[in-house]
Amino acid sequence: YPYGDEEGCPYYGDDLGIDGNHTANDACCYCGGGTECSNLEGWVDVGNDDCTWYIENDSPGCPFFGDYFFDSNGTAANDACCYCQTEVDEPLFAFYNNCTDIPDWLHAEYFVSCIDYPYGDEEGCPYYGDDLGIDGNHTANDACCYCGGGTECSNLEG
Repeated sequence: YPYGDEEGCPYYGDDLGIDGNHTANDACCYCGGGTECSNLEGWVDVGNDDCTWYIENDSPGCPFFGDYFFDSNGTAANDACCYCQTEVDEPLFAFYNNCTDIPDWLHAEYFVSCIDYPYGDEEGCPYYGDDLGIDGNHTANDACCYCGGGTECSNLEG
């Protein structure tokens, strides 16, 4: 949400999200909403990876690795890291005419997905399209159809 409003979201914070139930003021920490969460202090898994590793290597909610590695006390990332406790109710990618976003791409600083770009940038993403995702390899211009990236696809004829 930092793309289109000031901190506290005085201009657009009351707008409903795509779920039709929550405003940015309800759902986003930047706007004063969200839920309070803190990582389990000092937690590292058996590979000596902390919660940052999960942000860099898994999707929100940690569906791939959240219950896979534990610390010496048997605590998994899903119980130790806020990022792994994120509930994802909407897909983090969208389908456009003959294009699909790279699934699970997230902005490295603001953790917004391709589906959020129409709310904070113009089509083609002239303002934020060159920003890197959490993978450190793809920009929004690479990953998001709205920005001119994504993957081309077409339906079978007949």
